[in-house]
Amino acid sequence: GYRADCSSIPFKEVMYVDHVSGKTAWFSKQLSGEVITKDNYNTAGDLYGFWTPHGVAPTNHRYQFLVCDNSDTGISRKFYPGYFMSGYTNCYKKCNHWCGDLTTSYFRTDDELGSGKYDGVSFNVNGHHNLAKKTMSVGIRL
Repeated sequence: GYRADCSSIPFKEVMYVDHVSGKTAWFSKQLSGEVITKDNYNTAGDLYGFWTPHGVAPTNHRYQFLVCDNSDTGISRKFYPGYFMSGYTNCYKKCNHWCGDLTTSYFRTDDELGSGKYDGVSFNVNGHHNLAKKTMSVGIRL
């Protein structure tokens, strides 16, 4: 079933579904242990180790995962890219620092406050800029 508040649910996989194209990408945590959202907001990408891509996600780079919300991001506005998966470029990302990554695939939701900088949804494209708005679902599972 579906839940609106998954912040206390442990997980080891994250799935992204692009409802425009019907394509799916999912990622499996390589290190042992589980992620619990409420305990890991706004941490750096190295906390969870690397994630293995599946589905349409490119396999030519390693992936890192962030859980970004609207608090303690170190920036002056609220920022919501949500469950954010992206490639690793010899730099671990943080919610407010994306390592200048203009090349790897991103999987992220819209910056909901309309900053004009990271609007739109990134599904299997580089998301370090504005993109079109579209519908994407994000799911987690153990």
